Amino acid sequence: MLVRHGVYRQVRHPLYASVMLLAVAWGLWCRSVPAIMGSGVLMLFLVLKARNEEARLLRRFPSYAAYRAATRRFIPWII
Repeated sequence: MLVRHGVYRQVRHPLYASVMLLAVAWGLWCRSVPAIMGSGVLMLFLVLKARNEEARLLRRFPSYAAYRAATRRFIPWII
């Protein structure tokens, strides 16, 4: 079942977005260049993971294409 209500009405990957936000916040709070760089690597990994997941969702749910066109990937109204 394709969930399109709740937080998924605003973004397609809310868990990935929250992990990215926490990783960047942690790096900034610690004032650590390696932590900030690590959050960049984590973000790249999660973006690639989301792309792969979306490709599988397109194959399984034909209506996913319309949902994807109407909903942002990570941050509402931005990305």
